[in-house]
Amino acid sequence: MSNLQAQDLSRHRWQDRLLLVLADEADAPLLMEQFQILQRHAEGLEERKMVLFELTPQSARIRSERQKEATCSTALYHSLKKTKAPFEVVLIGLDGGVKLRQNDLLTTEKLFALIDGMPMRRAEMRNKRTN
Repeated sequence: MSNLQAQDLSRHRWQDRLLLVLADEADAPLLMEQFQILQRHAEGLEERKMVLFELTPQSARIRSERQKEATCSTALYHSLKKTKAPFEVVLIGLDGGVKLRQNDLLTTEKLFALIDGMPMRRAEMRNKRTN
């Protein structure tokens, strides 16, 4: 990963969980459907410190209330794209590691179950209950 690409993501380490949605085209039906699914659960995404990225070969943007004004590079698409599939979803944890990579729509139930099972998220939930 180049310095610029690493910089795009490294500023989120230990602060945000990242969901990167990659598609070959900006008007891809799966891309639009994925963000419709996610938008219906904005509160749950915010609670889990999620930042959403929309990445195509031609465009890159952050689609998240947590980082409204931030920008990102289209180089992220090329560095993260691992298959020839026209659609890919990548979840990156607080530690910067890839926690999930799939080529079909990601349900919020699966996303939230995966995140809520992570040790750091369980600690966040325990701390929230004790405060």
